[in-house]
Amino acid sequence: MNNIHHKVSKIMCDVSVFVSYAFADCIVLTKLFMNTPDMYEKSLLRGKLKVHMNESFKKLYGFTEKARKESYTAKLQEIIPHFHGPDREFAGILTDLEEISKRDSWWKEIRSAEVHLDLPILYESRHEEINESQVVMETMRLIPFFNRFNDLVSRMNQAHINYMFEHLSDKDKAAVLANSNL
Repeated sequence: MNNIHHKVSKIMCDVSVFVSYAFADCIVLTKLFMNTPDMYEKSLLRGKLKVHMNESFKKLYGFTEKARKESYTAKLQEIIPHFHGPDREFAGILTDLEEISKRDSWWKEIRSAEVHLDLPILYESRHEEINESQVVMETMRLIPFFNRFNDLVSRMNQAHINYMFEHLSDKDKAAVLANSNL
């Protein structure tokens, strides 16, 4: 029983931390992109933003079956059966992520050029016209998934804590309540 609780707690913590950092990075990069007046810096930030979005999606869901097996979504899917209720919501998230993975490249070419320093492509991308609204709208497509994952994991975490609390001895419950300022 303790191994299951440990596994559930670890996965929920890992998913929450990843989603929170990915979300914060996305917001910060988007804000920097929008606020810089320098066009070269803006093109540099656009590249960093595209790399971040590509890598976040890859870790969150993955672009291939092999990558999906190691994604945070797969980890969360391992523990979903231990909860009552989130199955349909999680299935909806998976369906939406699958659709995006098939439909969009998530800037794979730009990500490769940025990460592997393909200088001719980088030079060209730094000098092409930037459509700010397009970049921001593409970035904003992943934010609802961050929010949906945070909401889902938060509710699962609360249910897990409630379950563990219900199964404590009366003495342990009293100690928890005494230390929690409730």
